[in-house]
Amino acid sequence: MITHFPEPYDDELFFSVLARFAERMAYPALYSPLVELFGVRHGIPAVELPNKLDQLISVLPPGSHHTAQSFIERNTLLPLYAPFLVSNAYELIVANMRGGDIRTTQLRSGISAGRVKPPEFFRTCPVCDEQSIKAYGETYWRRLHQIRGVELCPIHGVFLENTNIRFRGAGRRDALISAQAAQRVNSARAVDFRNEEDVLLLRIANSVQWLLKTNTSRPGIHEINLTYQRLLAREGLVSNKGWIRLNKLREKFLECCSVDLLKQFGCDLYDGGDGGWLGRLLREKDQAVAPLRHLLVMSVIGVSAEEFFTGPPAQAEASENSPLFPCLNVVCSQFRKNVINGFETKREKKAPARIFGCPECGHVSSRIADGLTIIRVVKFGDLWEQKLKALWDDDSRSLSRVATELGADSRSLLRCALKLNLKFPRRGPTRSTSRPSYIHLSKRVPIDSAKENKRAAWIQLRNSHADAGISELYWLNSGLYTWLYRHDRSWLNRNSPAHRQFVPGNNRVDWNARDDGLVDGVIATAIRIKSDNVHSRRVTVRSIGVELGVHTLLQIHKNKLPRTKEALEAYVESGEQFALRRINFAADSLKSRGGLITKSAIERAAGLGAKALGMPSVKRAIFVVLNQLGKRDPIIPKKQPETVEILAGQS
Repeated sequence: MITHFPEPYDDELFFSVLARFAERMAYPALYSPLVELFGVRHGIPAVELPNKLDQLISVLPPGSHHTAQSFIERNTLLPLYAPFLVSNAYELIVANMRGGDIRTTQLRSGISAGRVKPPEFFRTCPVCDEQSIKAYGETYWRRLHQIRGVELCPIHGVFLENTNIRFRGAGRRDALISAQAAQRVNSARAVDFRNEEDVLLLRIANSVQWLLKTNTSRPGIHEINLTYQRLLAREGLVSNKGWIRLNKLREKFLECCSVDLLKQFGCDLYDGGDGGWLGRLLREKDQAVAPLRHLLVMSVIGVSAEEFFTGPPAQAEASENSPLFPCLNVVCSQFRKNVINGFETKREKKAPARIFGCPECGHVSSRIADGLTIIRVVKFGDLWEQKLKALWDDDSRSLSRVATELGADSRSLLRCALKLNLKFPRRGPTRSTSRPSYIHLSKRVPIDSAKENKRAAWIQLRNSHADAGISELYWLNSGLYTWLYRHDRSWLNRNSPAHRQFVPGNNRVDWNARDDGLVDGVIATAIRIKSDNVHSRRVTVRSIGVELGVHTLLQIHKNKLPRTKEALEAYVESGEQFALRRINFAADSLKSRGGLITKSAIERAAGLGAKALGMPSVKRAIFVVLNQLGKRDPIIPKKQPETVEILAGQS
């Protein structure tokens, strides 16, 4: 049991608490505090999201106010990652931190993914160190200072300074080192608030500080992306069709921070393709992204984390007291007045749709980002329909005039008239309007009433094709089968033909006949290759197969051809046999050409490599050839008798 576990300071990193404990206890071995705290001898405690917290709580005195959850919320970096996690990831990470699966924790939090790495060294604020020493007699590692992207202290407005302690210890000596024992910089470098980049860094630091202290709610990635859509639309970075203007957003990034700073953070911007990390972050995706990248986007568009997470919900643009969007229904008493508090975003195939609904008249429409132009009317509303009924019976107004008064086109007017069962033909001042035949209203038949018709059609299909199987029936009427499969599957299974057992066709190969046909050809081909004195080739399975055009057959199915296999084993040459045959061929060639036969002449004529020349049998064969032919006198061609006589007569 541990009775002297230190009390954590304000915003102290859990790693720092462990380091101060190890320093106070002055253990003789570096692994001793790990054994006493966590029951392990090897390893280095994780800095961002430590694990085995339940094991630590179990060795603290009974009645200790410390809990695993209190350490997680006050002394680890999980409050920074939590708002940006996918659904259910927070609970799983907490369970892993209380247990021992550190790799799974880093994967779920997004630490292992991407190029955003932690600082190389632990960092401190010189002013914070000075104040801590005055207040507590020692300094400590603060959570806020050990986060990539937090390059300055938001409390004192000075840059953070590196120490000599690596963030992820390179050796056992760095296992648990306190801030008091580290080499620190005492002089402070002030921040220049006239520099746009320093202002951006201050925004990031303030946002991180708020996230660590607040433990804000976790809205989910989908809601976060909706909030991004709203904020980017406010900055003019969303097109009328709902597409995010990534190129303009990149330009805004480069106005606030340099390329070198983005590269230092692991947040380089890329053109084209999927937009890089910026494009992936703004798309709906079930994957955690490094918090720094979210905070960069927030800072560039001018909002803090507090404003982002505590502002109006993504579904609404403003509060009830300050409506932003007008009603565009011409028959509404609130026409062009700001009575719509917000809009609902729905995901469609091509782009997100913004749905605006008026609380006064029930008019619902899809509009562009500014809410001032209607793309499509979803629902005209009861007030509009009542006005249509009243004007429809007024034969002093033409159809086009009624459409103008209601703020709709004639086609939409006719469609609504058909839905409301208004009478046709409609009498107008100059002519009548007949019931349109080109407008078809979708009449959905209830599934229960449609089942009987579908079942009867299926039974009729089966009766007309009594011998057809289930696959044949599907191809005959795939739409009918699909409907029954989706809405009446159990009935379909009971009233479908039984599955037929697959009977493979008898297309077996007569390997015995094929063996008999190949064996003679293999023997003849092998003999022909060996007797070719012009092109010396080795007899192999491949060379025989290529000659016969059955190379693949001999390579793969040789075991199914027993007689052919025996012939191949008898005639195929090994490398040594081929070398001996080449020596004999070289000897005959040298003998026929005449001249002194030497060892080097035989080796050159045979074209033997170093491997073959090193074989004992090859050495012996060359020696035998030299003994037989090498001591013979040089062959001198004899002169022809006719030539001798002619020369004598001339003399």
